[in-house]
Amino acid sequence: MKILKTSLILLTVFLLKSNPLWSQKLISDSLILDLKYTLPETLQIPIKIDTVLDLRNVDDPVFIAIDEINHYGVVPVDLFIKTKKPLNKIIQQTLFFKNTIKDQSLSLGTKHFEFSKHSKLLLFRKYQLKALIKLYHQTNSDSLLAIGELIFNTGTTKFFINAKLKKEYENVFCIWCQELTKNLNSVSQHLGNNQNPLPYNFRFSQLGLPWMQFFTGAEIILLQKGFLIDGYLTFVYPETKRLFNKSAGTLRFRRDKKFDSIEYGLVNSSLNYRLNSKIFLRFKYDLFLGINRWKDMNVKKHKVYDALIGDLSFSQSLIFHPIHKKTLFVGFGFFQDVYYIYSKNFQFQPGLIINAGLQL
Repeated sequence: MKILKTSLILLTVFLLKSNPLWSQKLISDSLILDLKYTLPETLQIPIKIDTVLDLRNVDDPVFIAIDEINHYGVVPVDLFIKTKKPLNKIIQQTLFFKNTIKDQSLSLGTKHFEFSKHSKLLLFRKYQLKALIKLYHQTNSDSLLAIGELIFNTGTTKFFINAKLKKEYENVFCIWCQELTKNLNSVSQHLGNNQNPLPYNFRFSQLGLPWMQFFTGAEIILLQKGFLIDGYLTFVYPETKRLFNKSAGTLRFRRDKKFDSIEYGLVNSSLNYRLNSKIFLRFKYDLFLGINRWKDMNVKKHKVYDALIGDLSFSQSLIFHPIHKKTLFVGFGFFQDVYYIYSKNFQFQPGLIINAGLQL
C-alpha cells in the first residue's frame, strides 16, 4: 500500500512538471472577452471624443478583473478576465465617428472598470459592470481640465441555466455603451446650454470622493416591551439612479422584559428612493438568526430550542443623507418585527426607529 501511494505521488509530480500549462490550469484560468459594439445612428454623440485614457492602476491594459470559478463543480480556481485589445482602444473605437458639432470636444479617462456577478433569488444570476469615466476639456495649452465624472452600475439578470459568463459580460458591455452614449449626449447639451440638466449619475471631480465609500451606522428601535440596537458596516458604490439598493452586514442586540438576544443578519437589504439631493426614503427588510439569554432561568426551566430566535423585520424611514459627500446621516421612521421562539411561538412587535451613521 505504501509503495502504491508513493507511486501515485511521484506520478502526479511528474505530470505537473512535464505539463506546466495543465498544472497552472488547476490554480488559474482566463476568460478573454470580445468587447465590441457599433453605435446606431440614433445614439451617436454630437461631439468629438478626442482621446480615451486608461487611468486604472493596472500593469496590463487588457486586464479587467480577477474572479473565481469552480472546476469540476468543487475546485475553486482564480479566473483572470481580460480583453482582446487594450480597454481604452475598445472604448475609443466604439465612440469615435464623424462629429456634427466641431466646436465641442471631450477627452475621456477610464478610472474604474470592473465586471462582477452574484446570485439573486437562488435561481438567477445578476451580471454587472461598474465603471467610473472621467470627462476632460482640452485647453489651449493642450493640457486636460477635469470637468466631472460619470458613474455606472449597469446590469442584467438571467436564469442560471441559460446564463453563460462570457456572453453575459459582453452583453452587459453593449448595454453600458448605450448608457454612456446617452449620458455623453446629455453632457454635450449641457455644454451647449447650461439650462439642460446633467445626468443623474454625473458628479463633479472637485469633490475628491473615493470610488467606494465606507458606510457605517446604528439603529435604535423602540418597542413596547423593550428595544433593539442594530449595528452595520459596509463599503458602498456611488449612487447612479434615484432608486437604488444597499445591503450591509448587520448585528442586532435585543433587550426584552424576559430575555436578551444577540442576532446575526442572514439577509439585509434596503430599497431606497432619493427625493432630492439631501433626503431619501428607505424601505428595509432583515432576516436574523440569534441566541437568547433568558432572565428567569432560576425559576423556570426552558427547553433547548428556546436558545434560538428567528427574526424578520421591516422598516420605513425618512433619511437625511446628502448625496456625493462625506457626511453624517440621520433618520426616523416606523418598524415592524416578527420573531419566533419555540415556547413563545410567533410574536409581532411594532415600534419606532431612529437611524444615525457616517459615510466616508
